[in-house]
Amino acid sequence: MTQLNDYLAIQAGNFEKTPSTFVFTPKQAMTLKEIQKRFKLYPLFSKVRFETNPAMPETSMYIDFQFKQEEYRYYLELLERQEEEEFLESYFRMEPIMEETLAAVRQAKQDIYLETLFQADSMLSYAVQLHATYCIAPDLLICRDLSAGNKLFGKDWLGFQTETDIMPDVESLYIIHSVYDNESAEPQSFWFHTHGLNRLGFAEVEIIIPNPLESFYGISDLIRTYVNNCIENEQFVMLEPAPMVQTPERLEYVLAVPWEVGLEYVKQPPLIESIPDLEELAFPSSLPQGEFLGDLADRDEHHAGPSVLLFRAIETEPQLQTFFQSFNEQQSLMFLKTRKETLTMADKARNRLPYFRNIFEAETKPAKKGFFGRNKVQADPDYRFLMKFGIPFGEGEDDKEHIWFEPLELYKDKIKGKLINEPFYLRDMQKDGIYEVPLEQLTDWQVSSETSFYDPNNVYQFFLPYTNS
Repeated sequence: MTQLNDYLAIQAGNFEKTPSTFVFTPKQAMTLKEIQKRFKLYPLFSKVRFETNPAMPETSMYIDFQFKQEEYRYYLELLERQEEEEFLESYFRMEPIMEETLAAVRQAKQDIYLETLFQADSMLSYAVQLHATYCIAPDLLICRDLSAGNKLFGKDWLGFQTETDIMPDVESLYIIHSVYDNESAEPQSFWFHTHGLNRLGFAEVEIIIPNPLESFYGISDLIRTYVNNCIENEQFVMLEPAPMVQTPERLEYVLAVPWEVGLEYVKQPPLIESIPDLEELAFPSSLPQGEFLGDLADRDEHHAGPSVLLFRAIETEPQLQTFFQSFNEQQSLMFLKTRKETLTMADKARNRLPYFRNIFEAETKPAKKGFFGRNKVQADPDYRFLMKFGIPFGEGEDDKEHIWFEPLELYKDKIKGKLINEPFYLRDMQKDGIYEVPLEQLTDWQVSSETSFYDPNNVYQFFLPYTNS
């Protein structure tokens, strides 16, 4: 069981990080010499060096290189592939993977093991590991992120992430596993927990919900908000309320509690004022076992390390609460984004706007009149296009209201669109009004239908032959 000293080290930022490990299957088996040549030729890497010694396996080496003046060190080993077949069907996939690709994986003879330790900038370290993977095998069949619960991705997702210097999405760093009681018609409790954050030097993050849910809406948003705040603040804070959730009535706070104590809080929520600082926290001698999902009965070796439960703290309520106690509550929660996160999202939306423009023009623009004078409309009514803009309403740099428009016309430097929100601060705008908005204020966009959803993080999938055939 994790000791208090582990959590103190995590909060102080000196907890020992676990390695970040990928195992991927190349399209063709490779040798160390071939990989060395690719590293030397990769344009983003410099001062590349290789190290082997007699104590290491013959098919392994260390690789040192610079990326943007920062030093990185990797361990690589060529493995004979002996993976059981079940993982192909059971692990989470970052993108659709075709059956012929899976068939090729089953026939493959080699896997490549690639491991590193993240540096202070976790997002950059993850991006560099993606580049190292792309450098070795840009046409790989499949890659497993062992550090994130064996999450799978293929060459298309990898190529999209490495084609520019845009950072991957925060949620790429981890996976959320959901556990619920499937013995009853309506599950009575849920346990959501991450895998992948220990490689950042963080604790993993969990939410235990001891009541029925009508949907999983808001679960991933809450975890993402907390993780992103920890990354941006460069500190994993526990037992200190942090404002992260806005409802129509109030601003609400998130409190992260080590799971060894949090299990007791799920069973018997304490008064907020009675919760001690981390340094004074006492671990109970016994914990709930077999009473709800995520309690001690579910804590095998993979779920007994440093991890925190997220609780809800409200200034007007004396007692700590669990999240998502009702469906209406789920629908009304808005998760706050930091200024840096908003700027990052906006930069990503603008850089990948050509993808959106291509789809919009292809799916909504009528064709020219045909020989018989009829207008052959190419538009697909199943797709809905939305664009979000941060429109200034005051003098402050952050005085912007972020609202969604349905674009009617998309020009070079602006759009004409219908506002679909009722603004709070923009007095000269109203819902369903038609307005022109400059693209320099763009912060997000999405394309959706009944069966698909695309945004700046996955829009490349629209253009894959097996997603729109």
